[in-house]
Amino acid sequence: MKKILTVVGARPQFIKAAALSKEIQDSPKLREFIIHTGQHYDANMSQQFFDQLKIPKPTHVFKSNTFSSSSFIGESVTKIGMAITELKPDCLLVFGDTYSTLAGSVAANAHGVPLAHVEAGLRSFNRNMPEEHNRVVTDHLSDFLFCPSEVATKNLLQENIGKNKTPIVRNVGDIMFDALKLFAPLASPPENIVDLDDFLLVTLHRPVNVDSKRNLSRIVDSINLYASHSKVVWPVHPRTRSRMQEFGITTSPNVITIPPASYFQMLYLTASCTAVMTDSGGLQKEAFFSGKKCFVVRNETEWNELVEINASKLIGDGMGKEQDLTLLLKHSEMPHVLSYSPYGKGETRKSIVSELEIQL
Repeated sequence: MKKILTVVGARPQFIKAAALSKEIQDSPKLREFIIHTGQHYDANMSQQFFDQLKIPKPTHVFKSNTFSSSSFIGESVTKIGMAITELKPDCLLVFGDTYSTLAGSVAANAHGVPLAHVEAGLRSFNRNMPEEHNRVVTDHLSDFLFCPSEVATKNLLQENIGKNKTPIVRNVGDIMFDALKLFAPLASPPENIVDLDDFLLVTLHRPVNVDSKRNLSRIVDSINLYASHSKVVWPVHPRTRSRMQEFGITTSPNVITIPPASYFQMLYLTASCTAVMTDSGGLQKEAFFSGKKCFVVRNETEWNELVEINASKLIGDGMGKEQDLTLLLKHSEMPHVLSYSPYGKGETRKSIVSELEIQL
């Protein structure tokens, strides 16, 4: 059996790994080993994720005591390299665009191990975002590039990746669509949100929005104004809550703020809301999969196909492009032309495993 060494570290990667690992476990040709880099590490929360999503227990769990991104990357490359030497994998697999993704990619390249990148080809074209650097470097080191959409595939071609037989580029669809289909039956409401509907779901965490007092104040003012006549549910990220306290920014009593929601709770909230307002990358797609319009609090997005088909609307960093939520929400209907998904049919995991079985 061929050995797959999967590297995860951030919570969205656990969800993607859960969907793919289920398929790898059923393969007679592949065996998976998992490394948890500890990028988002909390003993209880990590265990909860692995238990709830039925992810195989990691063979290696790293704990990092550094808050420096460069130190974390360096430490992780070294530790992943040691695991490669121990396990001798036939392929190292990474997801997305985090520091764990980058560390896994560099370690694989340094040890001559073929690299597979799930969610390859994404581009926001904003080099001020660390994620953009991580994506580009990982794609250019990869041997197998599994793209979520035709747009992502074209992005790689523009960088001369995929024009020849190697590396191998495949448009396999979005693994998060698989995850939603697999785990939707486990959706559950957060405490005190039972039977609530017709609300705007808000999440914010990016530094450009929450580390700037001007931007965060403008966003919260807009939310408070909207909440004077409509319902808002806001799972508040710890970083955002800390900045609000630091800046003396408060929400109105009509805004329902709750602690960060679990993946299953977010599935429930996304399915129940009227529309989504977020600066998250993953939630843009989950809103689309749930048939909800998404207002993106960023100047650009890596999910450009959603903007092109009017499923998402960019409202700018700090809501610099749009500030009237009431007016925005009047146009929250999803376009009727969406009789297809640019992200496949929710069978991405099968396509990836099939390709790895053939190529390894």
